[in-house]
Amino acid sequence: MKLWAGLALAWLAGSAHALELALPDGAMQAHDASVPAARYALPTGPAKAGTVPLRQVEGTLRHRVWHLSPPQTLAVLLASLRAQLDEAGYEVLLDCTARGCGGYDFRFAVEDVGPPQMMVDLGRYGYLSARNSGTGHYAVILVSETRSLGYVQLTEITPTEIALDLDTTAKVQVPGAALARSGDIARPLADLLLSQGRVVLEDLRFATGNATLENGQYPSLTALAGFLTENPDLVIALVGHTDAEGSIDANLALSMRRAEAVRNRLVADYGVASERLRAEGVGYLAPRATNRTEEGRRANRRVEAVLTQP
Repeated sequence: MKLWAGLALAWLAGSAHALELALPDGAMQAHDASVPAARYALPTGPAKAGTVPLRQVEGTLRHRVWHLSPPQTLAVLLASLRAQLDEAGYEVLLDCTARGCGGYDFRFAVEDVGPPQMMVDLGRYGYLSARNSGTGHYAVILVSETRSLGYVQLTEITPTEIALDLDTTAKVQVPGAALARSGDIARPLADLLLSQGRVVLEDLRFATGNATLENGQYPSLTALAGFLTENPDLVIALVGHTDAEGSIDANLALSMRRAEAVRNRLVADYGVASERLRAEGVGYLAPRATNRTEEGRRANRRVEAVLTQP
């Protein structure tokens, strides 16, 4: 396999130490965002008994995501990235794949930018974390694949001059910013979209196999329409999700129909311009709860609003 790059990943601005990683030909960048003065919980060991060992680091974060078409074999891709980190002077802290990482619990301890930019299949993902002892920089790589695309997320961490570098453990928490179901949700929704880039529209409900959104007013849609009115330069991707009942192809189609149902409702009942809304579907590939229980499956049948580029 050709792992020439053509892609050079420059280390964060202000650093004299450049990390260059080669990705397969045809890799397309899908996301690039920096967060200054942030705290990052970096997993340093596999999940065991619902807990994950973490290293808490403070500094500047930069998240980048690439899409690979066609998908690459995870083992080959990880081996190449691991060798490149080693050559650049990085010491690997953790190197594992899905089951060896701890499966479901570990996957939700790793920060990712979320769909549609980053998709993580619970059964097909790999993780690498490494530290350069000379510079103190960290590199965290998360890779996954679906039938049509491969995904590579690189998180670069430049610690602050006086850095928090503390090893701890934490009980796994299922991600997904929960939106209040009552009261004034406009401010929480806006805050979550601007700070985290996404929010779950919690008051929407879908039965298994159903993409119909019942008639009526939804506080989350009212809040989302208000947010778009106040921020006329922003665009929202509505991302549909399903539980794990049925085939992947059927669930991808169903999740798209759910997103389109919400988009249509926002346009028809809330006056949102159609060009401000995109509909995407990711099926059951990004769960936020276990699919082994009805409660978990109900939580997975959802639509998220994701802040994206115009």
